[in-house]
Amino acid sequence: MAVNKPKNIDDDDLMEGKEIITRPMDQPTCMSFALQRIHLAEVFRASLEQTQCAGLSPEAIGYQQVQELDTQLVRFWDDTPAFLRLDHVSGGMKDDQAIMRIQRYVLQVFVHGQRCRIHLPFLARGA
Repeated sequence: MAVNKPKNIDDDDLMEGKEIITRPMDQPTCMSFALQRIHLAEVFRASLEQTQCAGLSPEAIGYQQVQELDTQLVRFWDDTPAFLRLDHVSGGMKDDQAIMRIQRYVLQVFVHGQRCRIHLPFLARGA
């Protein structure tokens, strides 16, 4: 099933008869966090498709493939908009933007948790 991704817009931008103009990804909206999660899922889906096409079981994946996925995760994190990164300083947030503080932590936990998970079999083996 193929569906279009959500647009980077706020709920206020949805008005009947008004043209929907997608905002750039570096502008925060109520959809920014969801779009980043979708992008992260796409990174993993591409990786899974690559290993499945090669006919590899999860146990047979080599460390080079793990390093490639790790590089993709680092690139994803580097490309994450500044307002969704923990190193983004934002004093005096409005109430509607305060949720981004939580979203920053959640996104960082997702990314770094996945990085730990892909390396775990090799850490357990001591290789």
